[in-house]
Amino acid sequence: AGGRSFPDCSPLGGFSRRPGPVCFVQFGGRESKSGTCLSCCCSPTMARCLLVLAAMLLASLAYTHAQGSCRSGPGTNIALGMKASQSSNYRTFGASKGVDGNKNTRFSNGGCTHTNSETNPWWSVDLGSSKSIGTIVLTNRGDCCGNRLNNIEIYIGDISSKTGGTQNPALTGSPFKGQVAQGGRRAYMANGMKGRYVYIRLPGSRKILTLCEVEISEYCPMPCYNLARQSIPTQSSTGWGGYAD
Repeated sequence: AGGRSFPDCSPLGGFSRRPGPVCFVQFGGRESKSGTCLSCCCSPTMARCLLVLAAMLLASLAYTHAQGSCRSGPGTNIALGMKASQSSNYRTFGASKGVDGNKNTRFSNGGCTHTNSETNPWWSVDLGSSKSIGTIVLTNRGDCCGNRLNNIEIYIGDISSKTGGTQNPALTGSPFKGQVAQGGRRAYMANGMKGRYVYIRLPGSRKILTLCEVEISEYCPMPCYNLARQSIPTQSSTGWGGYAD
């Protein structure tokens, strides 16, 4: 019967407002935010519900299969605490400060990297094994010197390098000129590029590379759901049996 709902399962959870047969299926445990709920409305027969449930179950299985190589789970920072290196160290502001979890953009806080002034400075992180990279998020210094992340290049691959990783594929297939605003964070999409090492290089002479944090997530493909089909539709009025769903 209608009227039952699982608010914690939104947006996939949805039930018809009018009386009629309703079926639901739930994955991941009890009715809570920790679970993933898949539900549907059936009106006027159960056949529609069964078809929708079958499609959603197949999508869920496809997602589980895709997650097999994404061990960290979507959104996990796989660079956190990993071994990092850079072309040179200014005082004690070494490469490890780029993966220490401290996103404070004030240099005096002690959480930012800093190379010497040199030609083509670079920073890199070793992810331990080859990964499919989803996103790379860079945090720039905020108290000054924001131009130190102008025209950066990003390289991803399995070759360890002392020249900025240029032997590896560039993020966009050719040297990529990105920039991050002073005090800002910016995400770059790698869309599944594979590599053990991620390099950030600032080309040019008399350059200083400073990073306040580098966050990297694995590429975890998600299935495409038509969320509208499982939502609760409404309309201004109902006439001649024309219900909103």
